[in-house]
Amino acid sequence: MRKTWTTVVVLAGLAALLVGANGGKPEPSRVAVCDLARVVDDYKRVQSLQAELAQKEKVRVEEVKRRSDVIELMAKQMDDLKEGSEDRKKLEETAWEKMYELKAYRETEQGRLQRQSRDGLLSCYEEIVAFIKQYAETNGIDLVIYKEQLDQQLKAAQNTQELKAMINTRRVLYNGAPLDITENVIAALNAKWTADHPEAVPAQ
Repeated sequence: MRKTWTTVVVLAGLAALLVGANGGKPEPSRVAVCDLARVVDDYKRVQSLQAELAQKEKVRVEEVKRRSDVIELMAKQMDDLKEGSEDRKKLEETAWEKMYELKAYRETEQGRLQRQSRDGLLSCYEEIVAFIKQYAETNGIDLVIYKEQLDQQLKAAQNTQELKAMINTRRVLYNGAPLDITENVIAALNAKWTADHPEAVPAQ
C-alpha cells in the first residue's frame, strides 16, 4: 500500500512539473494561410488541362464551321434549281438532315467539353486539397485557412453593394509572411507534376 501511495505522489509531482512548464496552458496551434485560387491558377496540371480543352474547343468550332459551310453551299445550289423540282426536293431534304446533324453535334460536343472541364478541375482541386493536408501534417501545421487576394477587386468595385459583398467574403485580414504557404505548395505541386509528366515540360 505504501509503495502504491509513493507512486501516486511521484506521478502527481511529475504532472505538476509538466503543467508548470507552460503555465498550465495547452500548446498553441500552428496556423498557416494559403491562396487556393492562386494555387489553382498556377498549377501546371490545371494549365495543361486548360490548354487541352482549348485545343478541343478549337477543333469543335472548326468542325461546326465546316458543316455550316456545307449547308450554306447546298442553299446556294438550291437557288439554281427550279422550285418544286425533284432535284431541289432531294437537296432540301439533305440540307435539313445536315442541319439536324450539326445541331446535335454542336450540343453534344459542347456538353462533353463542359463535363471534361468540370471533372478535370474537380480532380485537380481534390488533389490540391489532399496535398495541402499532407503538407500541413508533415510540417506540424494544425490549421490552414483559405486566403484570397482581393485588393485589386475591391478597388474595381462598381458600387457600394458590390464592395460590401467582397468585404463580407474576405477571410484573412492580415497574416505574416512566414504563415503563407502558397508559394511552397505551388512549387511542390509543379515539381511533382513536371517529374511525372516530362513530356509536358517545354524545351529549353
